[in-house]
Amino acid sequence: KDKHMENRYRILVEGALSGFAHVANHKSQQWFNAHFPAAVLAGVSILTEFTDLTDDCSAGIERSIHHVIDTHQEFFACSLFDDDQFETIAPDVACSRLEQALLDNARCLTSSGHGVIFGTLGIKFILALGKPVPSNIIEALETIIAWTEEDNPKRYYGVADYKAQAVALGEVGSVHDVDAAIDVILANQDCVFPDQSIAGEHYFFTGDKLHELTHAQALHWLNQLGYTQLASAGLENLKQQLVLNRQAPDKGECHRLQVYLDPFMQAFWTRPISDPHHIKLAGAVMEFSRRRNPRQAAGFLKDVAVYWELLP
Repeated sequence: KDKHMENRYRILVEGALSGFAHVANHKSQQWFNAHFPAAVLAGVSILTEFTDLTDDCSAGIERSIHHVIDTHQEFFACSLFDDDQFETIAPDVACSRLEQALLDNARCLTSSGHGVIFGTLGIKFILALGKPVPSNIIEALETIIAWTEEDNPKRYYGVADYKAQAVALGEVGSVHDVDAAIDVILANQDCVFPDQSIAGEHYFFTGDKLHELTHAQALHWLNQLGYTQLASAGLENLKQQLVLNRQAPDKGECHRLQVYLDPFMQAFWTRPISDPHHIKLAGAVMEFSRRRNPRQAAGFLKDVAVYWELLP
């Protein structure tokens, strides 16, 4: 779609898409490692879509992207786009294969929507590059999406096997499009529990809650890109995710914010951060805050500021 992607961004995108292939080939066989190429793509998305950021803020985002690459060289060592030995496939064929993998993945909620998140970044940036893609990148994304379908059945507090039991949606059941789901999500960020172990089980309260935002952003992008059937399938899983994320211990303590930061501030991008979710979540927060009037946006940015403290 974007024939004029700046060269420095094109190199980052090709390196990150190649990163998915390195993740799939890595001895750890872990889909979690796909967070690192995903963080680079999310950073490029911010830089190309938020053109009115201050120069200092943009420079900070670029430094954050390069920090991810520099600290995870095993996934960014070489770009497959630079190597003629790899068979390539046309972008529309590549994206239809990813669409099929995601339609399969979206038959039920799994791993907080990570399959949809990674696959959508693949589609979005393959379309943005607008050129043939090495076929092993598509095979790698198909593999990573399939890996996300294996998950801990006890992911959610108080639920013995979230894949095996029906989720009573309650008022969330009346949410019929992604925009309405985003409204519900933005209104429900005012209490975030720290990740913690309870009775021998570890619960990712923070991690699962923040993926409401990144999963919703992926579905929003799918609608924008014309993949409306896929977005509708994903919406059903997102609604279940919203209900399951409300499962928490009665005596649980919401995290209390110590220091306010938001991703429109230069100081946000100059902090030392290790968790790849900072960049991906920042992109969703920035995009969704723009859907609000200034007063609502300020309230939302204050609600989600706890994530920046809870993530390492």
